[in-house]
Amino acid sequence: MNNTSSTNNMLINFFNKYIKQNYKFIIGILAIILFLFVGFQVYNFIKLRSINQNSITYFDAIGLDQNNDFYAIMEKLSLNKDFYSILATLEMINFNIEAKQYNEVKNQYLKLLKNNKINSAYKSAIASHAA
Repeated sequence: MNNTSSTNNMLINFFNKYIKQNYKFIIGILAIILFLFVGFQVYNFIKLRSINQNSITYFDAIGLDQNNDFYAIMEKLSLNKDFYSILATLEMINFNIEAKQYNEVKNQYLKLLKNNKINSAYKSAIASHAA
């Protein structure tokens, strides 16, 4: 019994001594971890806010008549790298089909199909829609 309590005291003394000798290093590591965590949270917040803004823009544009303003908004949204860029490109394709601009439709479908970030199931759905 006395042996285990002395072992525990030795471990506690060892950790206390280690922390006292290396407190600057430990604080530095904790500060770096905190900085990385806060940076990651800020990045996620900005990305989420951008997606929300794109969503609002997309659904506001859907409410417009399909004219040049609608096409310009969809063209701007299609330049982003999120889900709403795919939806905007599909809306532009529908707009061009109604305007009988089939070469532009073909180019937009090819652009969508060459996008490597799209899941293969979505590519198949886009290709079947194009056919």
